[in-house]
Amino acid sequence: MFKCERSQCSGVLAAVMLCLFAVNVFTQDISCLFISEEIGPHANDVILVNWLQAQYTVEIITGDDINNHFFTADDFRMFDFVFVSESISSSDTEDLKGAPTPCFYTELWSSKWDIAGWVPTNTSGTYYENSKESIITVINGDHPLAAGFSTGTDIIVCDGTNDPNGSILTYSVPQVDHIPIAVIAAEPERVVVMGIEKGTSLYNAENVNDGSWVSENRVAAVGINATANDFITEEGFQLIQAGINWILEDGTAVGNEANAVADNFSLNQNYPNPFNPCTDIAFTLPEAGQTTLTVYNALGERIAVPVNEKMGRGTHTVRFNADQLPSGIYLYEIRSGQHRQVRKMMLME
Repeated sequence: MFKCERSQCSGVLAAVMLCLFAVNVFTQDISCLFISEEIGPHANDVILVNWLQAQYTVEIITGDDINNHFFTADDFRMFDFVFVSESISSSDTEDLKGAPTPCFYTELWSSKWDIAGWVPTNTSGTYYENSKESIITVINGDHPLAAGFSTGTDIIVCDGTNDPNGSILTYSVPQVDHIPIAVIAAEPERVVVMGIEKGTSLYNAENVNDGSWVSENRVAAVGINATANDFITEEGFQLIQAGINWILEDGTAVGNEANAVADNFSLNQNYPNPFNPCTDIAFTLPEAGQTTLTVYNALGERIAVPVNEKMGRGTHTVRFNADQLPSGIYLYEIRSGQHRQVRKMMLME
């Protein structure tokens, strides 16, 4: 596990690192493999790793580890999802082609044909490139990847006010079936936030999209250049969280009707996360029964019971207000019948 040693880390993030051991005894951890340019990780990736470690168990490897085949598709399958930073060399992720495990990218340069299979062979910048633009526009607000932002909303993903490099985005123009969510406002043909559904036909080793190679899992992307990671806005983190939530869901978009009643018990990651002061917690009950939703602090002390009643079968959403609580990591637990599940959430100032 990586521990933050940079003086720039906020008090909240430092506290997060200290309390992770306390909360792990209560949680069913989701594992994340983070790919960075350096095992440290790379200085540009520290803020992302800290943010991820507040919610998930994170292991860090380098792009060279993959390029040298120390990690292969079978190794990726040991993790719940892979997070690919823009800091790495694009050519270092070849074994991720076809998404052997759910993948999240800030590296839209990985859209090259020989890496992700989203475009045919091309190195001219026609299909992927960097941009100094900082404003994106949501074009598909109805999809979960839009993080609740409505169609037509302009979002600053990275605040470049204090960034000497300027807010730099990475974009793609995929040539396979994809879910465009947000585009560069000044260049609407260039997608910055997007998803690739499980089962999508990709370009194969012969540079042909003929159905012989398909994505095994979902892939989501929010294209941010690594030099801008320290300047990701709250809205940017909301989009990243929405992408991770989506790739971790089971099934395909065709089968995920918004109001469908699931047969399995589940507790969703709260949204938004991090949050201040309100967040929505959704859960699905396979049958009616007495249900309790309890919130604990990092020491395991009960601090709120937002739900304690008999509830019907189906999906329910509860809004939790933490305006009287200090910043930090909290746990929320759902119990109904013989079912129980716990997740982490992060309250930030």
